[in-house]
Amino acid sequence: MDKIVLLPDETKVAFYFINLKGRLFYKIGNKSGTNRIKAWWVKGPFGSVQSIPDLIGNGNTPFKGLLWGRLKVSGADSETIIYVSEDARVALKFPSIEF
Repeated sequence: MDKIVLLPDETKVAFYFINLKGRLFYKIGNKSGTNRIKAWWVKGPFGSVQSIPDLIGNGNTPFKGLLWGRLKVSGADSETIIYVSEDARVALKFPSIEF
């Protein structure tokens, strides 16, 4: 489980993956009690942006990218602590190379 501290007017990468798919679990808490942040996925290979609803309290969200992805977060109204963990598996199996 990773811990991210997000301050107001700050944007951070909360989670990143390479060639994985699965679910990301999160727990959000802040001093103001709103326990809400804005979040979006940036996915490769071309850096496309996928909007998702605000993350609130405890929950999970699916993730899958063609090659890689990052969950970016911002919009904290006070010092916010975010815990994230994942249940993931390999997304694409590449052919083995024999020498």
